[in-house]
Amino acid sequence: SRGEERAYSDIDLVAVFDDLDYRDRWRIETELKKTASAAAGRPVDVMVTDRPEWRIQRQQVSTSFAAAIGDDLTLLADRPPVAGVDWDKQQSMATSNEQLAAQRIDGLVGQLTKILGLRWPSRAELRAANRGQREWLVDGRLIGWCEAAHLALEASLKAVGTLTGVQAKVLHQHDVQTIADALPPDERDTMLALMAAAPRLVKIPGYITMWRTKGTYKSPTEGMTAQAIATPRFAAAMVGIAVEVADAAVNWAARLGIRPPSLAYFATAVEQIRAHIASTDLGTGQPLDATTAQAS
Repeated sequence: SRGEERAYSDIDLVAVFDDLDYRDRWRIETELKKTASAAAGRPVDVMVTDRPEWRIQRQQVSTSFAAAIGDDLTLLADRPPVAGVDWDKQQSMATSNEQLAAQRIDGLVGQLTKILGLRWPSRAELRAANRGQREWLVDGRLIGWCEAAHLALEASLKAVGTLTGVQAKVLHQHDVQTIADALPPDERDTMLALMAAAPRLVKIPGYITMWRTKGTYKSPTEGMTAQAIATPRFAAAMVGIAVEVADAAVNWAARLGIRPPSLAYFATAVEQIRAHIASTDLGTGQPLDATTAQAS
């Protein structure tokens, strides 16, 4: 609809039902994607919603995905509702920017939980180590750390942006530099300073953003594979940055009254991750000696 399509571009559709059982959303999306892709001869992504949810997301949640795509929509078909619409039905998505910010904080806490789950070598990793074949398992675990760190940091920046009037289009992309640059000056400077805490390892914010694709596809960067980049020291730096950005974002949001249930666990997770980075070799799971810890 913007006239920017390429030969490899997919098509994005929104299907707005009169009424939708939100428990059926994933099944309906899957069916519509399959049908539309076959008809179009190229990949089609379908967002499934209904009239009450669509109206709330576009009118009440200025940082929602529906708001972000609003200017690019082209109406393909429309009809009046077949039956009465329950405009007051209970919603499954956030109905305000404050609720959306709380959901983003829940998301970053989920990523911290994933980091905690990857702290120690698994039994399979230990068995592989006994056979002299542990590298690929270590690599996979540390890549998982880097992926979770990126997602936690991205969610942190978006939580702050959701509460400070950052444009919805900015908040629905993944480049952490772009999101941070769009924040108000004080918050922007704080976040960028935290993101620059390990310049010898995480050289630029792009080293954070790349894990969304690098962790999945293992594509090379600067001639290096994901496995080569995700050393114990690099993974520790990534997670350390993510934890400090998350801590700053959550504390800032809490001062505005945003306190989702996950906050009860957040402080514990942050404390455990900080302690693990400071005391443990991420590759072996063994304690760092005093000399190594000081050098790190």
